[in-house]
Amino acid sequence: MALRIPDNAASAAEALLDIANAMSSTLELKKVLKILARRAAQAIGAERCSIDLWQDGRLMPVMSQFADGHADPDLWAKYMALGPRRPEEHPTYVEVVRTRRPVAVDEVTDPQWLAFGARALLMVPLLRQDAVLGTIHLDQAEPYRWAQAEIDFAMTIANQAALAADNARLYEQVRTQLRELQETQAQLLQAGKLAAVGKLVAGVAHELNNPLAVVLGQADLLTQHSSDPVVLKRTDKIRTSARRAAKIVRELTTFARPQPAAVADVQIADIVEHALELRRQALSVRGTVLKVDVAPDLPLLHADEIQLQQVVLNLLLNAEYAVTETGRPPQITVRLVGEADSVRLTVSDSGPGIRPEVLPRIFEPFFTTKPIGEGTGLGLSISFRIVEAHGGRIWAESLPGGGAAFTVALPAVPRSAPSTVPSAPDRKAHVLVVDDEDHVADTFGALVEALGHQVTVARSGQSGWERLSSREAQYDLVTLDLRMPDINGATIWQRLVAAQSPLAQRVAFITGDTVDAATQQFLASTGRPFIGKPVDMQQLADLIRTAL
Repeated sequence: MALRIPDNAASAAEALLDIANAMSSTLELKKVLKILARRAAQAIGAERCSIDLWQDGRLMPVMSQFADGHADPDLWAKYMALGPRRPEEHPTYVEVVRTRRPVAVDEVTDPQWLAFGARALLMVPLLRQDAVLGTIHLDQAEPYRWAQAEIDFAMTIANQAALAADNARLYEQVRTQLRELQETQAQLLQAGKLAAVGKLVAGVAHELNNPLAVVLGQADLLTQHSSDPVVLKRTDKIRTSARRAAKIVRELTTFARPQPAAVADVQIADIVEHALELRRQALSVRGTVLKVDVAPDLPLLHADEIQLQQVVLNLLLNAEYAVTETGRPPQITVRLVGEADSVRLTVSDSGPGIRPEVLPRIFEPFFTTKPIGEGTGLGLSISFRIVEAHGGRIWAESLPGGGAAFTVALPAVPRSAPSTVPSAPDRKAHVLVVDDEDHVADTFGALVEALGHQVTVARSGQSGWERLSSREAQYDLVTLDLRMPDINGATIWQRLVAAQSPLAQRVAFITGDTVDAATQQFLASTGRPFIGKPVDMQQLADLIRTAL
């Protein structure tokens, strides 16, 4: 059937040409629909042409153009204020969607259309493969009898609009996929960087932890052998600084690669305070107000202190970034409260809050709203995993009036059954210390002696194995370093197990490298206790007490 066009054929042909040119020059839907609406109104002789598209089961107004090109901001605002509409709310829409055919109203009586100055209406469905994508409607300011040629031409225009809408949808899908691909590539690049950092940290951690073990151990020994308040004050500063350095190394290793949890009864208030100490100076320099509200007499948690401190630090760093995103005075609030059987930590900020579309993905690995290079997208996902592993919950929310709050709820140790530390046995233990670094071996030996126990020091793996394989070998505790150049601790352990030696059940591993995946797997397979260097006197005392 030949196309029937209005009497002003030249204008109609020009309109179709302009629409075709617009569709070939851009895939941006609004640009195409703007040209299409105006040229349709001009060619058909209508006062105005408007276009609605389906979005989530409703019709959404997307374009309206007068034939003469003039703008009416008030009318457009009124039109947009209609928002998404259900077709059943308007009889004309119902008929067009149901029949998939044009509906011509020569004289409008519906108040909803009269409110927009429409006295005559021509509505045509936008069809694509028998699916209704929306509607296009032309109106006149006076009653008007629509000719069949005008209706047919409006159908042609509607087909072009449907094609434009479908092309734009496909274009947007491609753009979305491309954006996701770019994000994935950035994530893979970041993951590669983290893998390299992990290898670097593993080596550095071992080299740093050994001298830190000496510094911390010697400081403990000075404390034991001196009553001079000046010396005690200085050794306390040495121990504090050494422990801080050790924590930084542990944070790096935990970030680079997850470590097995070393759980104990801990006070969450102390963990939060230690984390705040690391950030107070930076917050002060930036002019960020820090408010801390800690309830008294909080119950203990059975948890890994280092991992929980990492969670607190991640939440603080997240809040620090958020408060720089608004013009409001930067403020971070940390609140700790105890409940019947749990402890709740909340870190809130005065930032912009969390957008609704972001909130469901906030704890996804590699998801970040920060620009590329400024965030890894791992901090919150690691925190989620740590909290979940501790039997707790973590969630985020936007606050009324702006800002965000992250809340962590963790199960507490029942007050009716607090964990108790057994008193030290009366008898002395015989401890074999096996470590290839002289200063470390000497320090561990001196710490054991200071605790009142007998110690034998083996300064290499070979020397340790010779002592353990002798018939006279009798030790209450054997501490093995894992990394030794001649015979490493893992090999000594495996030999003891193969020989069915009872000393295999007296072994505890002390190592400066718990970040390596193979090391983690080995430690988990032995079922034996282990301590990460640096080790202080209290940790050694607990280890010996457990062995006895």
